[in-house]
Formats: sequence, C-alpha cells, structure tokens
Amino acid sequence: MAIISGSAHPKALNEVNSGIEMIRTDLFNAGESRETNFSRAGIVDLDGVTRYVIAAIYLTGQVDVFDLETGMILRTMKLDCCEITGLAFVPDRKTVAIISSKTLQLWDLQTKQVVYEADLKEDFSGPLAVSPDGVKVFLTNIVEDYVLEFDLQTQESSNLGFNSYAYNFADPFAVENYHFNNLGNLVMLKYDDHKPALEDIVTKTKIVIPFEAKTDSDFVEAFAINSDGKYLAIGTPTDIFVWDLEKLELHSTLSGHEWLGADGWFGKIRSLVFAPYSNLLVSVGWDDTTRSWNIDSASQIRRLNVCCSASFTPDGKYLVTAGDGVIRVWGIP
Repeated sequence: MAIISGSAHPKALNEVNSGIEMIRTDLFNAGESRETNFSRAGIVDLDGVTRYVIAAIYLTGQVDVFDLETGMILRTMKLDCCEITGLAFVPDRKTVAIISSKTLQLWDLQTKQVVYEADLKEDFSGPLAVSPDGVKVFLTNIVEDYVLEFDLQTQESSNLGFNSYAYNFADPFAVENYHFNNLGNLVMLKYDDHKPALEDIVTKTKIVIPFEAKTDSDFVEAFAINSDGKYLAIGTPTDIFVWDLEKLELHSTLSGHEWLGADGWFGKIRSLVFAPYSNLLVSVGWDDTTRSWNIDSASQIRRLNVCCSASFTPDGKYLVTAGDGVIRVWGIP
C-alpha cells in the first residue's frame, strides 16, 4: 500500500541486498551553526506537487523542510523566541504543527505563515501528534507525566491522565509514544497493577499486557505498536520484548543494543518505531546505533552506526535517521 504511486527506490532492500540501503547522505551535513539530532519525515503537497520531505529541526528554533529525493530546501520556518520542542506533519499535507514550550503553532507550508496559535499555559516539552482527522493535537508534559488533548476547532483542552509513555531521560523527538488505532482513536500506554496496559481513550477499552518485570531494569523506556495493532514492542534496559496483542503472549525477544549508564541513569532503548504497513521494527539505542529487526525470527536485519532519531515516511518507502549533525535517507522495500 503506497500513498505515492511507484515501486520502492531502486537502491532499496531486495532479494540480493540483505540490508537497508543508504540512498543519500548529502541531504544535510550541519556545521556548528546548524546543529541537529532530530528530523521528521512526511509527505506534503507543495507548489502543486506531492513530495517526500524531511523537516530538520535545529537547536536555534529553525526548521528547514527538504525535498527528500532531490535534497533541495523547500521551506524555512524560524521562531524568534525559543527552541522547538516538538513537530508533526498534519494529515492535510499542507500544514505542520510546532510546539515551543507553552506555545502551539500551525504553519502553512505553502505561505510559510502561522495560521493558528494557542497559549497552552504550561510547558509541553515532550512529543506531539496530530489525530488522523487533523482536528486534535496531543502533547506530552514530561515533568508532570500526562498527555493533553487540544481541540483545534473548539480550542478546548482535556487532561487525559498519566503516561503514554514519557521516559524522562529520552529526547522528545526520539520518542514515538502515540498510536492511533483503526478507529482513529488515540491509544495510550498506562499501567494496571504495575503491568503495562493499552487503553483506547474514547471507548476506554483496555488490554493489560502480562509483562512481569524480572529485575529492576525491566522498566519501559519506549514502545511502538504496528500498523494493524497486532504487535506491541516494549523497549527496556534489558531487551526489546515483542508481544502478540491478540494472543497476549510474548512473540519474540530482540537482543543487541548495549547497556549504558551514568550519574544515576541507565538504559538501552532510545526509541522504537514500526514501518507503516509492515512488521519491520526499527530501534534507536543509547549505544549510538540504529537497528532493524525481523520480529518473527527475532533476528537483526541491519545495524546502522547512526543515532539519534528515526522516522518513516507515511508510506514506509523511506527511513530517515538523524544524529551527529547528519541526516541520512535509507531505502525500504
């Protein structure tokens, strides 16, 4: 299933090539004046053309939107006040949502103008996501550990309660803690009697995962749910555990990332993300590696010596990694 017609990139993984193939590294290579470790991949309609794009987020409060396939900078957006702490492409393919401390803004990509702004009164420095219908924005308050639902039409907000899951040591752009099910409802990761549980915020349907922590290191650092909602991947400082949500049993255990720790902090998994429309799992570790996994055979497909964030284009054709001032694009079958 593809959003833009056409086959996979000719350099993408195939029967001969057993790994994800790097397509370009010249898209972005920052100097000290444009330091970034984070990016977001998306598909937008811009200048009358549907394009694969990457938003590169700088520490200076600037965003450059690149054409993924040509490397051309299409748009630049700059905040005069402060650092950008969250960014998401809106499903209309025309708008991008940006969070900066207490302020939420929507930018029109065609005109490079702010078309919506809201003062949230509190500091939401965690990840954000836009609902599939483009009506609601979900933001994370990492300090207070709760998710805020903000309705763009009514400007009403609602505190959805604790967790979905915000690991305090993680970088906000590296955490994919939002999942929308086939009804378009947000599914939050919460806890039920010390066990992780997935809850539909609309229907209140809950699935409790029989995940028993065997050591003090088995706390959740990151999680991801595949596109059809069948598998849940939980990243801990021990390993990555993939659960079958239909059978409520452990599907596979993925080992490979190195354990790191310092100054009272320790961990293995920085973020997890499933490819759209497939069960390919990508993990970003604190060991400065990004790895792809076959969750059925519990085998590592490819180790990429890159960090610090990873995101797929909405059709799963490309994987984008960012870190150490470099953004890399990888072909996916």
